Amino acid sequence: PIHPGLAMIADVGLTHALDLTRRIGWPSDIHLIEDHWMRVVESTRPASPYSLYQVRIDLRVNLFATATGSICLSQMDMAHVRALYDDPTPALQYRPDRYNMSWQNVVDHLDKVRRQGYGERIQNFRGEITPNDKLFVIALPLRKNGRLCGAISLLWPKVLMQPDAFAALYLDDLAETVTRINAPLDA
Repeated sequence: PIHPGLAMIADVGLTHALDLTRRIGWPSDIHLIEDHWMRVVESTRPASPYSLYQVRIDLRVNLFATATGSICLSQMDMAHVRALYDDPTPALQYRPDRYNMSWQNVVDHLDKVRRQGYGERIQNFRGEITPNDKLFVIALPLRKNGRLCGAISLLWPKVLMQPDAFAALYLDDLAETVTRINAPLDA
């Protein structure tokens, strides 16, 4: 269950995410950062004209492998990221070693995310819904009262285009949506 203080992010976020999906067609998911994973709290996949795998609300996904997780990690102090990386307590599905990620792999991926300005999945992540969802994803962070709390993503089929080409077309739309979501959360 979502902490009541964070439920507002899902409510406010969904309104603006739906506007984004109506405008550009591609669906988005809203994830909140929670412990050692990201939790899906809303999705516009049912509202999209494109038939993509549907996501289960409340699904936990890997913090280190996902686009939403990578953008959140890129916003954190690296000492905190290292503590999350080294923590052996989460189940294997939430740890970076599920994907054989060395610490250097994490550092390199987060450097790339910072340079490009959006999160994306690590190369060998294939999704949590099916064994291989064949989707690319980009993501931007969400903040409540200036504090990192989650991320919003855009999804599309890999056969369509690479992340950099998709970001060139839609990153500004996603950033505008983030601004619209964050504004009432900061009020």
